[in-house]
Amino acid sequence: MGGGCEEAHSHITKTTYSRMYLADILPELDKLIYLDCDLIIKTSLKELYDIDLNENYIAGVEDIGCTYLGKYWKNVFPYDYFCINTGVLLINLKKWREDKIVQKLLEAGKQGKYKLQLDQELINDVCHEKVIPLDLSWNVQDSFYRNDKIVKTNKNKKYIKYCAKHPKIIHYTEKIKPWKNVLMAKSNEWWYYNQYSSLKAEMTLQQKIKYHLRLFYKIFVYEETEERRIYHILFWTIKINKKNVKEKNDNNL
Repeated sequence: MGGGCEEAHSHITKTTYSRMYLADILPELDKLIYLDCDLIIKTSLKELYDIDLNENYIAGVEDIGCTYLGKYWKNVFPYDYFCINTGVLLINLKKWREDKIVQKLLEAGKQGKYKLQLDQELINDVCHEKVIPLDLSWNVQDSFYRNDKIVKTNKNKKYIKYCAKHPKIIHYTEKIKPWKNVLMAKSNEWWYYNQYSSLKAEMTLQQKIKYHLRLFYKIFVYEETEERRIYHILFWTIKINKKNVKEKNDNNL
């Protein structure tokens, strides 16, 4: 299905590639909003949908972690272009059909050069000349909260911090999700909306203890991300990188 990107990460399944085929799956539509399932919508989407795409293929929010990939990113994308996070997209289906974007995606995928973000890299590579950047608040990603190095090195760092406090969409982009880790940033928002879902998840006893005592845990214990464990001891914070994650990323560069 992925046209050369079939070997997905543990949290990026083959189903993810279905967004590449939306223009063919929905031939009666000319435009749509695509949303990943691991996010929270905090405002009306009408403002997003009403954006005029003109002759552009997609509109999306910068993935602020991409430029931090350094050498790997420059090898995959030799041109001067920021990467969009494909979890929130406004897609011009009409132009995708006219310019045969699905076929171009499949052909590009056969090169086998997309190793880290898979179909996101593929979509960015093929569509990079016709992309509208969206306001960062439309896709506030995990990295807005948990990765100081990425935020501080971004030219929009002040606005990233602002959007983190005023998100229109919160996107839990990493492997660890709020339904697994109740101590992660904005997990309380996810659990709040979960109570209204027809597919309502139930906390385990351990999760309930951590959730209700999360202030205590954040001060005295630790929270965990995909890359590191973060220990909070009173007013001190200790971050310990996970060796296996670092080695895996190094091998992909």
